[in-house]
Amino acid sequence: MKSFMYQKCVELTNTKFTTTLLRKFVTSSASKRIIPSYAKTFQIPTEEIDSSFQSYASLQDFFTRRIPSSLRNVNTSTDTLTSPVDGKIEAFGTLSDSFHFHVKGQAYSIEEMVGKELAQEYANGSYIVCYLSPANYHRIHSPLSANRVSTKTYGLTSYPVNKAGLRYGKRPLSKNFRKIVELKNDQHSVVLAMIGAMFVNSIHLMDTTIYKKGDEIGYFSFGSTVILLSKKEEFAFAENLRAGDIVKFGEPLGYML
Repeated sequence: MKSFMYQKCVELTNTKFTTTLLRKFVTSSASKRIIPSYAKTFQIPTEEIDSSFQSYASLQDFFTRRIPSSLRNVNTSTDTLTSPVDGKIEAFGTLSDSFHFHVKGQAYSIEEMVGKELAQEYANGSYIVCYLSPANYHRIHSPLSANRVSTKTYGLTSYPVNKAGLRYGKRPLSKNFRKIVELKNDQHSVVLAMIGAMFVNSIHLMDTTIYKKGDEIGYFSFGSTVILLSKKEEFAFAENLRAGDIVKFGEPLGYML
């Protein structure tokens, strides 16, 4: 019953009209006025914020802000796979024979999320789910040096991807609007599933397709979650990795095999 009521409330409010209104406001100069309170509410570190809130054109401009490169230390070893984002590790593990994994009590289908072809290629591989809260830096970086070999877009509308959304939403990680990017180099390949959030399905990718580890791939206008997939026997998790860990982009999640 809780899931049913939650889903109906989201579906009633998450309409084209409301998303258009929200998008207009967060991209307008009027939204600048709430940036200071937004930063205070979500306790965004002051070193990640320009010294003047007025330097941001809108709330969305603030949300998609860049941060000084000196604040992140990218592990450049070819033996490691690094976090593509700042966020929280919601879950990680090995995909089942049926291409499923579980988060907050819900079963998710990798085939539904990324398509049949990629699901088969990554069968029995590893997955890591990284959630980005409103407080996080929302740009996405390459977890290894590689080329972008494919990009696919799925889904139309989105449920929230916060704790309630993951528990009660309609399989948001595999149903929400999402962009699926596959990266390959001579030895390894990974998939980044970038999941949109409620109201604003906006995920922007850079024009470049060749990345060094740590290079920017794209950003969320508002959102969300990134799921990192690796192939069977190509990756081993770091021994100290735990669900609930807070990570920064460029930090190692494990080791390439």
